[in-house]
Amino acid sequence: MAPVELALHAVVLAAHPPYLLSVAVLASVTTALVIWVVEPSTMRLLRSWLHAPKVRPREGIGTLWRIRVTLDDRAGSLESITRRLAELNANILGLHVHPIDDGVRDELVVSTPDEITAADLEAAIEAGGGRRTHVWPTTTLALVDGQTKALSLSARVVADPAELPHAVAELLGA
Repeated sequence: MAPVELALHAVVLAAHPPYLLSVAVLASVTTALVIWVVEPSTMRLLRSWLHAPKVRPREGIGTLWRIRVTLDDRAGSLESITRRLAELNANILGLHVHPIDDGVRDELVVSTPDEITAADLEAAIEAGGGRRTHVWPTTTLALVDGQTKALSLSARVVADPAELPHAVAELLGA
């Protein structure tokens, strides 16, 4: 990156553009280089330090996954996918349900044996009636999801403003 930056400075100095144009060009190119070159390289280099390793409080916990899936808002739809997950020996550790226009959007955190892949989980959930499924590896930090809790509580207050005191108390753990 340094040779590119030095060449750019040389070109700008040789061209003698107005001061504001020089600053704008140098700032824009430097920002682009940092975003597209330095940051991804640094993330790869520091990945083990920036992202916590898998925490395994007991032997055999397996791999943790976060699953986001849309289901029909009817009795038995969640049971259908949980049955499919149980067939993969997946343990559901966390569940958040968000009502949307065309059903419910469920977010699950599951623990599976190490040999289970994201494709296995997606296939099981879609076989159970889920749609628009997204599966990705996660850490135990996914079990402490303050943002989802805050969004759910704010949706509850929007639906019924009288819920505000209760929602604040729940958010603060009072």
